[in-house]
Amino acid sequence: ICPYDKKFSKQGKYFGLIGPQMLEAAESKEKKLSDTLSESYVSSAQNRELCVFKVLPGSGPAVANLIEQAKYPEVFATLGDDATVMIFAYSEEDAIKMENKLLNLINIG
Repeated sequence: ICPYDKKFSKQGKYFGLIGPQMLEAAESKEKKLSDTLSESYVSSAQNRELCVFKVLPGSGPAVANLIEQAKYPEVFATLGDDATVMIFAYSEEDAIKMENKLLNLINIG
């Protein structure tokens, strides 16, 4: 047993993914985001530190949650309603990067 693969749960205090499992989980989250966004994307825009993605009705919360789970360093927070995802970036440059990154993820950028 590799020490990097040890996890604790049930009565233990630590449970998490370490090493190769962490990379695999991150890739899986980005794949889910790519699939969900490519199926629901309508349009996007960026202004200053904000980036807005319009998506099909009902998809906003899922897309916002997947962006949060991906833990992009450019993202301060997200807010998703029924058909809109607002991405709050740390800077204008980060907002531009995020819009481009997400558009490239769905082969639009």
